[in-house]
Amino acid sequence: MAASGKTSKSEPNHVIFKKISRDKSVTIYLGKRDYIDHVSQVQPVDGVVLVDPDLVKGKKVS
Repeated sequence: MAASGKTSKSEPNHVIFKKISRDKSVTIYLGKRDYIDHVSQVQPVDGVVLVDPDLVKGKKVS
């Protein structure tokens, strides 16, 4: 049997959601699209924010 590159176990699909600002200075990558706000707490948001270095030049980012 020829190797097809697939394993016998099904690998989970990982989807990354990407949103870019209109001026393309800020990009957000999120692992899921919906987050639920319970009145006493909010689900943790896991993701990455990419900011154009020219936008924050000379400014403090924390």
